[in-house]
Amino acid sequence: MSNTAITKIYENLFQLEGNKGAYPIHKKLVLPEHRDIYDWLSQKYIFPKGAKVLDAGCGVGFGTMLLAQQHDITITGISLSPSEIEQAKTNAQQAKLQHRVGFEVQSFDDMENEYDAIIAVESLKHSLDLNHTLQVLKNALKPNGQLIIVEDFYHLEKLNSNAQNYIKDWSLTDAFREADYLKMLDAQAIEWQDMTAYMTPKRTVRLYCKLFLLTLGSWLKGKASLNVYQIFRGGIYLDLLYARGEISYKILHYRKT
Repeated sequence: MSNTAITKIYENLFQLEGNKGAYPIHKKLVLPEHRDIYDWLSQKYIFPKGAKVLDAGCGVGFGTMLLAQQHDITITGISLSPSEIEQAKTNAQQAKLQHRVGFEVQSFDDMENEYDAIIAVESLKHSLDLNHTLQVLKNALKPNGQLIIVEDFYHLEKLNSNAQNYIKDWSLTDAFREADYLKMLDAQAIEWQDMTAYMTPKRTVRLYCKLFLLTLGSWLKGKASLNVYQIFRGGIYLDLLYARGEISYKILHYRKT
């Protein structure tokens, strides 16, 4: 796997969904009194006045801008997709936030600056080497800085067929588990928040029906649309892991000492 494969996924997703605005990169949660996961994070965690924040995997920037609107911070959003970053810059200009919000095409494995907080919402699953990525992010934190990771955490010791298909379709290296993060992050410096209960349950029968229709659609459309079908098919395999209770949606909050 490579960053090129990840870029291709999000470029394809943007071409398909980008004209819809805040297109569904992140999960839809039922969060009372909160618009989405970024709004929940903004209310849950304290960002000091003037803090320098990184949004690692920002999409088209709506979550990045929401944090800037609700806190007196400067924030940079990064993505490997040039199309996402171009749209994010346009969105920031339209919201008149370009003086406090910046966007760059960059990997989270390539950090030069130091930050008071780093947020990664459903992006570290794409790490090519999780140990290396976490070390880079830790090094990029200032003393007492916060690392906030929102991610899917796989439960099983071995990869089952749904997990293997999910990994293949999304060009991942693994379905990471909590233990994978604890190799690099001190458990005593971590607070966990399980958000799985806020997800809308999906029935396995309906998910398998969707898989069948996607497979049929990709066969009828031909290879030209295969990449797009793979993105959505991978999402269905992930939903199957949730439906079977084999994965959880959690927030890992790490404080650097």
